[in-house]
Amino acid sequence: MTVAGRVITLHDGVPAASDGFVTGLAATIRDSCGYVMTGPYLATLFGREGGCREAEFLLPHLSPSLFLDVMAGIRAAGYTIMTPGEERDLFRMVGGQGIRIAPGDGFFPNALVRCIHHDAEEYAYLHRRHLRFGPHRLFITPPEILIPSILMPGAHCGTSGDAVYLHTLLEDQLCRRDLRTWIRHLGVTAEASAAGIEAPP
Repeated sequence: MTVAGRVITLHDGVPAASDGFVTGLAATIRDSCGYVMTGPYLATLFGREGGCREAEFLLPHLSPSLFLDVMAGIRAAGYTIMTPGEERDLFRMVGGQGIRIAPGDGFFPNALVRCIHHDAEEYAYLHRRHLRFGPHRLFITPPEILIPSILMPGAHCGTSGDAVYLHTLLEDQLCRRDLRTWIRHLGVTAEASAAGIEAPP
């Protein structure tokens, strides 16, 4: 792995079938609007072994017309929108809990697509990193906020093991000041300490 500014390049590892689905969906979304990827899938992408982890795409707030463009592109690319409902229902859901997208007629893997909810996610979107691996390109959440986000109770975005793995792997690349800021801001000081992750002074 090498890091140059905001660009992270992974040199080892063979992309899995789920990586093809995620990168394809990312490219399709990017045709219509911006995104940043978050969630425990990123730990898997960085080499953590284990079960299938969920990829989550955060989108900026969408107008109804832009939402229709995004959905049209997803459908045209052959993906299935698993969340039931008509377009107005899906528009409400993407701004709330999110909608699930799967490849073709399958159910797994699938990804959650939703709009940004709070300032931490806004920060992640505005300061996203560019991840390169093989021929693939993704915009991902900065690890300084991804790690504390994973530690949030009830966030359903990974385990403390995922957070520890990313912290250990990226330890030399982290901005400690930002990591401490987000640990405090997201209220996970106790969780970070219990996981052995640097806690704020």
